[in-house]
Amino acid sequence: MKFIEDLDRVSDFNRFEKTAVLAYAEKHFASKNEIARDLLSEWLKCKPSKEMLEAWLHYVQGLCENLNPQEKIAFKDSIMDNAHNIAKASGGFLGIGNKISKEEEKILKILDEAFE
Repeated sequence: MKFIEDLDRVSDFNRFEKTAVLAYAEKHFASKNEIARDLLSEWLKCKPSKEMLEAWLHYVQGLCENLNPQEKIAFKDSIMDNAHNIAKASGGFLGIGNKISKEEEKILKILDEAFE
């Protein structure tokens, strides 16, 4: 699948992105769920396998098939807002300019298309 091939080329998170991911997770779910926190920590050390990424793609597609239009928009917006915030976490030069790299833009587009 093209989605999986492109995501597999993504470089590892840098320390700013890791900090942004962990801060979001702690605020929204990880503080209450030790398993989720541990799983996320492992994914940040070693990115998930192609099989995990493929499973996520199928999950999103299957879930979207069962959501009404408003639920689908809310689900997509939640995921994509968080993805954009993570991508912006370390971008730009001295805090100015485009904060999302070309590689990140490509991946955000792929993630966005997973909801169609």
